[in-house]
Amino acid sequence: MSDPTSMNSAVQVYKRFVPDPLRAAAATTLPDGMRRSVKRSVAQTLRRREARLHQRALRRVRRAGLGRSERRTPAPDGRVGHVHTGLTIDLARRFDHDLVTRALDSAGICWFAVPALDDRRICLAVESRDKGAVRRVLRALLEEHTGYVTSVSPAQPDTPEEPGSHVKAWKHYAKARVVRLVWLRTEPTENLWTSDDQGIEIEFWTRNTNLPTERLIGPRPNRVQRAVPSDAPGVEIGFDRLCGYSDADAALEPTVTLETFDVVRLDEVDFPVDAVVLFEHATSWGEELLRAALRSLYQYAPWTATVHVVAQTAPPAWLSDAEGLNVVGARPGAEALLHQLPHLAPHFLLLRPGAVVGRPVRPFDYFMPGGAARPRRGRWTAEESTAP
Repeated sequence: MSDPTSMNSAVQVYKRFVPDPLRAAAATTLPDGMRRSVKRSVAQTLRRREARLHQRALRRVRRAGLGRSERRTPAPDGRVGHVHTGLTIDLARRFDHDLVTRALDSAGICWFAVPALDDRRICLAVESRDKGAVRRVLRALLEEHTGYVTSVSPAQPDTPEEPGSHVKAWKHYAKARVVRLVWLRTEPTENLWTSDDQGIEIEFWTRNTNLPTERLIGPRPNRVQRAVPSDAPGVEIGFDRLCGYSDADAALEPTVTLETFDVVRLDEVDFPVDAVVLFEHATSWGEELLRAALRSLYQYAPWTATVHVVAQTAPPAWLSDAEGLNVVGARPGAEALLHQLPHLAPHFLLLRPGAVVGRPVRPFDYFMPGGAARPRRGRWTAEESTAP
C-alpha cells in the first residue's frame, strides 16, 4: 500500500480518506467552500502528524550516531558531497550499507540483503507494509547525512537534485517498488567521486497469504528467486557473495540475508587472481604511470590477491614490498618469462606500462568460474570501457 502521507495535494488526501458515498453526499449537500475547507483540514492534520513522526525518526537517527563524515564539500554538479580519507568504491559501498541498515534497525524495521541482478551496489529488502516507516527513517537519515533518493522501479530518469531531506524529493515514492539512495563521496584530493551509479537500493516486498505457504514476493527478478518463504531464517553473508566487485579478503563485517539466498553465484570466481604490473621506464612519467596502475587496481579491482611489480629497471624509491604487493627486479624482456615469477597465482591480470583499470571490474570479467579465460572476439571498445 502506498504511503498516504507522501501525497502533496489536499484533494488526493481527501479522496483517499473520505469514502465515496460520503463524498457523493457532500458534493450534493455541502457548499463548495465548505468542501474545500474540509480537504484543507485533512491535509493540515496529516502534515502535522507527519512532522511529528519525522522529528521522532530524526531523534532516533541522531541517537544512533549516524550521519557523520569528515567534512562536506560541493560536488562537481553542485550537489553536496562527503569527504572520507582513504575512500575506495568498495568502502563507499560499505558506508552506504551501514548507514541504511543502522537507520532501519533504529526504527525496528526488518530487512535482508538481496542478490540483485546488477551487483554493482548492495540491495536491501523490506516489507511493503513498512513503507511509511521506511520513508520517515530514510528521510531523517538523508537530513542528518545529506544524500539523494530516486525511484528505480518505475524508473525516473532525472538526476535527483533536491536533497532527500526535502518532501519534494519523495514525490515518486508512493508508486515506487524500488528506490535508490545515493551519497556523493570523495577523498581529500576530490579526484575520485562516487555518484548516482553507486548507492544502495531498497526493494519493497509484498506478503502473499493466498498460497499454502506464506511467501514474500519481490518487486523484480534477482539472481536466485523472486518468492521466498516468509519464515525463512536469516544468515550472515559476506559482501563478496552479494557483489562480485567486493574484496573477498576485506576485514568487513558480514551482512544479513535469507538462507534461501546463500548460494554460490553462477559468475562467482573462488580462486585467487593476481595482477602483474610491468615497470620499464625509470623516468618521472614512467613512475606516474606506475602509480596510476597501482591506484586503479586498489580502487577498481580490490579482489586481486597480490600485485606483482616486475621492474625491468631500477624501481622508484617509494616502492617496496608490502602486504599484497611484491616487487621483483628483472631484465628487459621479462614479460615472456612471467611463468617463472615466484608465488604468482595461475590466474593473473597483466598491466603493461600505461595500462590502468578505469572502472570497477569483477574477476568474472576476465575468467570463467571453472578457470578458463573469458573469450573475446576483438579489442575492447570505448563503449565497453564505460559500460556498467
